[in-house]
Amino acid sequence: MNMKKQIMDESVKSLMLPPPPPLLPPSQGYGSRKIDGDSITNKQIKKFWRQKQIIEEDHLYSAIKAAARVRARNLSDEDYKRFEESLDMEDLETEDHQGLKDWWTKSKYAYLNQPALGSADSLKRKRFSTYTPNCFSFKPCNPLYATSLNVF
Repeated sequence: MNMKKQIMDESVKSLMLPPPPPLLPPSQGYGSRKIDGDSITNKQIKKFWRQKQIIEEDHLYSAIKAAARVRARNLSDEDYKRFEESLDMEDLETEDHQGLKDWWTKSKYAYLNQPALGSADSLKRKRFSTYTPNCFSFKPCNPLYATSLNVF
């Protein structure tokens, strides 16, 4: 009898308890909001890492060339000369590419000091408050009339 009563109490409790609420999605932080575009700081960070990657790639490329030169010393004189010529040809190709890489910083036609096109649009999207508080409403003490100014 006691066992039946306990089972009935558990079944009644399970019917009475509401299901647990669903889990909340992970938040990005308190008061955070999504940003439409990249900020200037994020652009600078991306630019820094791109430059860092280019430097690392150039360093890796020069290390590979140095290792190839060491291996090429074991070649015959004719093969070694051909190898050096091929490296010089690659250097000329990369120099042309290096000159094109940052042409806009050296160009006199580059308008680098102008704001980005997106930043001018963001000023238009800002909302300005039109609220005027009632406690600061201005009422002149004496109304000004044309006769008080000696004007007829």
